[in-house]
Amino acid sequence: MLRSFVAAATVAIVGVRAFENYVLPSYDLNLDTDHPPLVSSLATHGVAALRNIAGFAATREAYAHAAFACMRAHPTLEALLHKQLEDGTDRTTISTNADGSTAFGAALATHCPAVVTTQKAYAALLQTASLQLAHVLAASADASASSLVDVVARGQHLDHIHAYTSPPSSVFPSFFSSPSPRRPLSLDMHTDNGMFLLTSAPFYFDAATGAPQLEDASGLVLQLAVDGVTKQVMPRLTCDELVVMIGEGYARWGSYGHAFPAVLHAMQMPEGHRPMTRLFTGRMVLLPKDTTLAQSQMSFGDYADATTRFVRDPRDDDATRTLSVLGCPVGSTMLASDLSCTLGIWAPSNASDVSTTKEMCMHACNAPNMKKEVETCAALKCVRSDQVMDGGTVCWMLCVPHLDTCAVPDQVCVDQTLVCPAPSATWQFWNIVAYAAGVAVAIWALVLLWQRCTNPTTQAEKAPLLA
Repeated sequence: MLRSFVAAATVAIVGVRAFENYVLPSYDLNLDTDHPPLVSSLATHGVAALRNIAGFAATREAYAHAAFACMRAHPTLEALLHKQLEDGTDRTTISTNADGSTAFGAALATHCPAVVTTQKAYAALLQTASLQLAHVLAASADASASSLVDVVARGQHLDHIHAYTSPPSSVFPSFFSSPSPRRPLSLDMHTDNGMFLLTSAPFYFDAATGAPQLEDASGLVLQLAVDGVTKQVMPRLTCDELVVMIGEGYARWGSYGHAFPAVLHAMQMPEGHRPMTRLFTGRMVLLPKDTTLAQSQMSFGDYADATTRFVRDPRDDDATRTLSVLGCPVGSTMLASDLSCTLGIWAPSNASDVSTTKEMCMHACNAPNMKKEVETCAALKCVRSDQVMDGGTVCWMLCVPHLDTCAVPDQVCVDQTLVCPAPSATWQFWNIVAYAAGVAVAIWALVLLWQRCTNPTTQAEKAPLLA
């Protein structure tokens, strides 16, 4: 029986944040009866799980364990990418093309041959599963849709394996300090830059000994609209199911026959009595280089080049990487704090057509790395009257003005706009507690004031008279 997408009665506690547990709907691609509800789930939330993929769990486990052993044995290997996240979590990454090729292939083959062989086996399995998924989705798409099967068959897909290690300070929580809903997520809310992401349940290891650990919480946080209410939830993931998460590219890069939303998601490391390493495997499905992007009318290869130019910035730890950035949001995590930009204040000039608006100028002229937008800005004959340092955040290479409805670090890129994420359950709980406490104090103060007004007898008058 298909599992419904309903909240469980329990709550996953991660540090001071609480997220409702959710069960992702799971479907078997080999069953025709599962195809319509699979499409429906992706259309509703942009995420679903695929089960009964032959050899999936064992093949992925071999790849993950080989990669983790490589990272521990060769921490300075040039094939490893390193970054520290906002909460102090250290991330180590092995990034390869789906065919196994990488700029550091020789180093991996020499020092970590097991990674090379297990990656090839896992990549072949993912290719078979994703092709089957593409055929299923194409079968219910309209005739004018672009070929998703061609994308999967020829695309420049990327395989990432991330090892997240919690900082030492996070494993000794204070039991005497009041809970704070402001503890940052390890990886902030974002949408992925790609067609869709293929992943599964993470593996956990003791950071000191490398021994495998059991951990119920997936660490994955999704922001979903459930019954009309936007919530941050933590789905339960199982090691024998492949999870599909729609990315921004599905809607931006072409028309593939379905209106699937990109999934806002984040990651939260567990807290405990010892540091943990969370191992994540993911494939980002991307386009063939010669495919023309629908909205920009440039080839995917040109888009990749523009993205590469964008990330070649002194502030970017991964500036020397090229196509690897396409597997993640632009700028590695698409965080507002990482991608602050100087916002140009653009408006129509006297030479502009009467139909040109300020909004058109602001959109076209704040994307200096996109050739088409630069040409549009010139054609509109817009002029810049001012600029605001750190006045915006880069979303898909467009400098977007900050919102005034929430704190800048909390703002998240969705397509080429900024949004304020929904508060977590813990944040809502403590807001309610604070509000209730404020009301109680106010009532208490009013009662005292009423008593003093209705009974003005002083303390001296109450004292017995001394003879």
